[in-house]
This record gives sequence, structure tokens and C-alpha cells, in this order.
Amino acid sequence: MYAAVGGLRRLLHELTVIGVAAARYAALQARETQLYDNTQALQAKLTKAKAAKAAACATMAQLQGRLVALRKANPGEQSAEAKRLAIDTTAAEIAHDDARDSVNDCRTEIQHNYEQWKRAQSQMDVINGALRARTPLDVAACLRVCHCHVVPTRSRLLRPPRAIILLS
Repeated sequence: MYAAVGGLRRLLHELTVIGVAAARYAALQARETQLYDNTQALQAKLTKAKAAKAAACATMAQLQGRLVALRKANPGEQSAEAKRLAIDTTAAEIAHDDARDSVNDCRTEIQHNYEQWKRAQSQMDVINGALRARTPLDVAACLRVCHCHVVPTRSRLLRPPRAIILLS
């Protein structure tokens, strides 16, 4: 009888460990999906920032060219047009610098997002490896076949992530 109780206790322990791993794996899959969606949004943001940078660069180059041509035609001229071109050129340079910074920020965010995605992939690989090594059965393949539903609870008995795993 004690052997049967010990066997049941071990089975329950194994199922608990597998259930916790399955919940963590499901959370990592959700995180991976979120990071993929973030990457798509960041790529669109980067495309817009590059277009804004190109437009600012073209405007700045045009204004600088007009200002240089005006100064060559009339050296030392301080007309209203020359002052306006100088102010517009300075504003275009500021807009170009802002656009350049925006492109750099987008690239940094994409890199950070990619690093988080790699970390999530690594953690998923660790869980797969641990589950494969834990039991003689191919538990990881079983988890892929089973549909796993996570039901959040407010129970004080369950430790975080406070969820019940329902395998259907």
C-alpha cells in the first residue's frame, strides 16, 4: 500500500511540475507573439522615421543651396530674404537632427525587442529540454499536441502565477 501511495505522490508531483512548466511555456509563447507584433509596429515606425529624415534632409539641402547661392551673388548681404533663409535653414537642420534621433531610437527599440525575443526563445528551449529530460515520455511533444488552457484564479492557496492548467 505504501508503494502505491508513493507512486501516486510521485505521479502527482510530476504532473504538477509539468503543469507549471506548461503554464510558463504558454506565457512565453504569448510573450513571443507580443514581441513579434511589437517588431512589426516598430518596423513601420522606423519606415516613417526614415521617410521624415529623408524629407528633412532634402529640405535642408535645398535651403542651404539657396542660401549659399544668395551669399555668392551678393557677398555680405543682410537682406530680409537672407535672414529668412538662414532661419529656415537652421530650422531644417533641427528637424533633420530630430528625424535622425528618431531613426536611431527606433533602431535601438528594435534591437531591444529582438534581444527580449531571443531571451524568450532561450527560455522556451530550456523548458523543452527540461521536460524531455525529466520523464521518459516525450512530454514536450505531448504538450504540443494537448490544448492547454490557463484559467487565472484568485486563490491564496496557489502561488504565482495563480493559474490552473486545464488540459483538454
